[in-house]
Amino acid sequence: MKITRIDCHVLLEPGYDIGATSSAQDDIVVEIHTDEGLTGIGESDVNPWIARACIVAPGTHTMGLGLAQMLIGADPLDVEALWEKLYVGSAMNAEPSFTRSERSTWRSTICGAKPSGSRATSCSVVPYGRP
Repeated sequence: MKITRIDCHVLLEPGYDIGATSSAQDDIVVEIHTDEGLTGIGESDVNPWIARACIVAPGTHTMGLGLAQMLIGADPLDVEALWEKLYVGSAMNAEPSFTRSERSTWRSTICGAKPSGSRATSCSVVPYGRP
């Protein structure tokens, strides 16, 4: 059995309030289809637009792949192999972006670094995640 298609459905309460702290007003439902006609359905209450982007985004290298890109063609019953594939294949997608953004912010505001694209900073050492 192989995964053939992944469909993402973003559900959003028509009167949602962006100022609310409620995950009850949005959701994502994901359908994973196989070549044998079986469909698995899952959902998550994380930001559905971010989840969808992580699923459908094309990759640019082996540690920055979209989830669908890694799942299409895989055996849905080999859960351990899928977990490993998803873990390694998406290793550079979220956490490193956050820490790099944090470091860039610290460098530019605290250390007086040059704009993005320049490697020069006025700090001699910038430890991971801190000025």
